[in-house]
Amino acid sequence: MKLVLLGAGEEAKIAAKSLLAAGHTLIGVGPAPLHGELNIEGASLIASHAEIDYEVVDNVLMISYPDLITSEHLLSANYFNIHFALLPRYRGYHPVQWAIINGEKEIGYSLHKVDEGVDSGPIYYQGSVEISSTDNYALSRAKVVDLLSRTLGQAFRAIEAGQEPSPQDERYASYFCKRSAVDGRLDWARPVNEIYNLCRAIAPPAMPGAYFVYKGQQVHIDTCDIAPIEPYIGPTGKVVSVRKDAIFVKAGDGVLVIKTVRVDGIVIPAPQLIKRIGSSLSD
Repeated sequence: MKLVLLGAGEEAKIAAKSLLAAGHTLIGVGPAPLHGELNIEGASLIASHAEIDYEVVDNVLMISYPDLITSEHLLSANYFNIHFALLPRYRGYHPVQWAIINGEKEIGYSLHKVDEGVDSGPIYYQGSVEISSTDNYALSRAKVVDLLSRTLGQAFRAIEAGQEPSPQDERYASYFCKRSAVDGRLDWARPVNEIYNLCRAIAPPAMPGAYFVYKGQQVHIDTCDIAPIEPYIGPTGKVVSVRKDAIFVKAGDGVLVIKTVRVDGIVIPAPQLIKRIGSSLSD
């Protein structure tokens, strides 16, 4: 199949390699950073979907491509999208992060036809991978990218052979909003498992990290765990124990063990920064 690929990031490069390995042809790639990184012989630079010449292009694949496609363009070519979620759940922004925050044990990607909705078009292929309770964002996303690498080329082989997509079941649809850096501030009154999942979902260095404020300074959590001990009674956000390799912080229904933190981008052991029991991490 001949396609135009529009996208960004490592996942777009992996998608291109999977397509080429399966015998497909990329006749256009964009925007410019992706085109330069791939440097595929014969592939034209396509700055955006608005530049596509539909006289020569029938199929367009998008991955991490943010622009909405109007009905005029949708009627001119077959538009496909790769969404890192098991649709119809987790439509919208940051699906891998939200899945980890919500404690999901399984994530994946969906290859679907683009319609005028948000990630709502019928599905051609869907694959899943298991994630553990210790997998952070980088590890979870890497599992999905590996799945993409192994399956995308063959998925388009099936489409080329005439496979029809299956409609999404709207009864199970869910939408998630875009996250920003301020959403990473910890609320110590929340259950400890929720706090831990948030830390996993935005763990550095791939993400900025969940953070608290200590003595007026933002401190991002680098590595942490949940304490296998009975909950302390007392105010949340207080340090209840300081040990050689970690500090223990009271959460809503348990204790979070913070091992390393990042201050101004530098990783240090948490006890090197916070040395006293009773210190408040919710200033």
